[in-house]
Amino acid sequence: MPTFREQGIDAVYENWRGLVGPKDLKPEQIAYWENVIQQAIKTPDWQKALEKNGWGDRYMSNEQSKRFFDEQFARYKATYTDLGIAK
Repeated sequence: MPTFREQGIDAVYENWRGLVGPKDLKPEQIAYWENVIQQAIKTPDWQKALEKNGWGDRYMSNEQSKRFFDEQFARYKATYTDLGIAK
């Protein structure tokens, strides 16, 4: 698949990483995994991985992630529409 640039589109966008679960998780399951992740990102191994890979450290809770995904979807949709490649 050709890149944007190879298609004549001068565009750059950021990439992010995240963990997602099924949409029907119960609140107590969400709380459990949020706690597990919050503990994991405090470990020296995680900090080393951030440094080694040049990753940013921007943990988001479930609610923050939902808002972020909604904002990202709107942003990408607007960008792709402006570029004439949205369907």
